Amino acid sequence: MKMYIPPEAEEYKADILRLIESKITGHIRPNKKKLTYKSDQYIFRMFKDAKKSFNTILKLYQDNMPVEQPLLLIDKGLPVKIMVTKYIEGQNYEEIISTQDDFTNEMETLGDTLYKFHSNGYILQDSHIGNFIYDGVNAQRIDVNNIHKQYPKHFWKQENENLLLNSIIEIRDCIILILAQNLIINNKEYAFETHLDAFIDGYHKKNENSSYLITSASKRCIEPIKKIMKSANGNYSQFVESYMKQVIKNDITQCTRFKK
Repeated sequence: MKMYIPPEAEEYKADILRLIESKITGHIRPNKKKLTYKSDQYIFRMFKDAKKSFNTILKLYQDNMPVEQPLLLIDKGLPVKIMVTKYIEGQNYEEIISTQDDFTNEMETLGDTLYKFHSNGYILQDSHIGNFIYDGVNAQRIDVNNIHKQYPKHFWKQENENLLLNSIIEIRDCIILILAQNLIINNKEYAFETHLDAFIDGYHKKNENSSYLITSASKRCIEPIKKIMKSANGNYSQFVESYMKQVIKNDITQCTRFKK
């Protein structure tokens, strides 16, 4: 087998290979688009783009971003490619929303996590709240397949307009929209503004203009989306349809403009 193990993960090699031989090979399905399997403290993902995904997570991990620790990649020698990461114990945010009435602390932590990505120039693909795990202290991003856009780190301090705009759109479409959707599904629309404010508090850093500009623009999404939630009257499909028409297509500038 052709494999790659980051130097800091060498201690896990023997244990992982033992599990692959004893448990994982029986779960290999070459015709499956993607298969995820948990065993002990590891997550095994088997899919054709495993190498690309592994390299993405490795880059983020080595840049001290809050992601799973990449442990091992098998690139050749098996019917499918396998990437192995360390399992993060905790709840994803969709579970938190469905089981808790007050999750303001978790949302504030999520805001701080997304800030870390943006302030380092990273805009990630599929960064919706279900792809973050709260481990009791931090919000960790999981299942990173690709970086959507990457900007030089100094762009943040320079208040680069493209980085700011893409950061706002990611918050709007991956955090605000998905938070509203999950609250509607769980009949908790009343909790929208309080928990979105908590997220914004976690994202905003005092005396830093880029985070201020982004949070100010994000706050302008609150009232239009509250109106859409009210008019949908608990109808999830109607909310999504109205959101796509009023926010994404027609009123995009209302939620993405910012003033320097």
